[in-house]
Amino acid sequence: MTPPPIDKDEKKIKILKAAMDVFAEKGFHTARMADVAEIAEIGKGTIYEYFRSKEDLFMELFTFVMKEPIDYQFQKRGPTKKPAEKLEKLIGSSLKAYHKMEKFYYVLINFRAEHRESHTQTFYRSQFTTLYKEFRKEVGAIIEEGIRDGTFKKVDTDHLASTMIAVMEGLMSQWVFDRKAIPLKKLSVLITDMFLSYLKK
Repeated sequence: MTPPPIDKDEKKIKILKAAMDVFAEKGFHTARMADVAEIAEIGKGTIYEYFRSKEDLFMELFTFVMKEPIDYQFQKRGPTKKPAEKLEKLIGSSLKAYHKMEKFYYVLINFRAEHRESHTQTFYRSQFTTLYKEFRKEVGAIIEEGIRDGTFKKVDTDHLASTMIAVMEGLMSQWVFDRKAIPLKKLSVLITDMFLSYLKK
């Protein structure tokens, strides 16, 4: 009997998910490719057919993990009419996006500490630079719309968007280590009210 064909995409995803668990548990520096292969239930040599090194595996994992939250953040909020409603949904969906990447957040914190200067760090920095740029662009478009219709006062949209990012990432960092002290749903409302109060004339 002919064995069923191997779905390489499926196996690659299995390796990435295994890497997520291993990196989160052991940290990037301590984790070994052999550890990932064991969790993924594949041979030690097989993993190198998909990833040349641990650094390449991390970069692929980063892209894999970030894709769903980014799609969720920028594409799945549904139609809204008023700028204030758009901003409220943007903040809410952004916090949900951070929540979705909870386990990988541990990996990122560990990675930041261990790899300040490397080609992997350069990749990581460029990816987040792009994400932040897109966020500032979307926030700017919403605020400019509010300024045109008289809902919002004139502000520096880039500075405001950067402040939003800082607030949300700061909350997420605290939530990862102390969930009881950081009720994300309630604080999402607080953050929205805070920024809308500042923006409204």
